[in-house]
Amino acid sequence: DMEVQYVFGEVKSVNKNQITVTGYDYQTEQDVDVKVKINADTQVSGVDLSNPANGLWAEVNYFMEGDEKVAVSIAAETDDEIMSEE
Repeated sequence: DMEVQYVFGEVKSVNKNQITVTGYDYQTEQDVDVKVKINADTQVSGVDLSNPANGLWAEVNYFMEGDEKVAVSIAAETDDEIMSEE
């Protein structure tokens, strides 16, 4: 099914094919690295796919395709934005 899920966390690595985000798993109460495939349909805002994105936080919406996560959209939040919202 095409149920969209999302992960929000710190971007560990990103390139034009894949993004890895460290998200929080509420079931295990641990930080987990979530790898999500990027394809031509992925909407990307605020993330430079040619840049390792150090310290960037992003919300990744994705759906499962087989056992792979495929990104629907990736939206970055800078530390400045996060701070200003508090």
